[in-house]
Amino acid sequence: MRSISAKPSVPRSAATAILGELRRVGRAERRKVAEWYCSSKMRTFGVATPDLRRVTRAWSRRLREASGEEVLRIARGLVAARVTDARNAAYEILSRHAPAMAALNAAALTALGRGNDNWGSVDAFSVLVAGVVWR
Repeated sequence: MRSISAKPSVPRSAATAILGELRRVGRAERRKVAEWYCSSKMRTFGVATPDLRRVTRAWSRRLREASGEEVLRIARGLVAARVTDARNAAYEILSRHAPAMAALNAAALTALGRGNDNWGSVDAFSVLVAGVVWR
């Protein structure tokens, strides 16, 4: 994976790289619990919250100098994967990137939240993204 320089050019594969990291830290036993506790039509990798936050904090640091639109593209890619852990990662990363949050409008919010069919994704979206933008 390429690193981001002072004038960042976020790799097009950032969402894919984040998905790979989430898949690696997911655990089968956690996946079984998540499938029961947060029933969803989406897949889950079984990523525990501390592991999810470790991945998203690292990516937030890498994306610090990225434009809001670049971070939104990554978030859209994560949401499009239809994996609960990836959606929650997208919302965590967005919430830590002020230019991306400032770039959100009603259409972008609707698109990012569309398909949330479980309380975990709805909670992360509403608390980290939609609620902040609404205020």
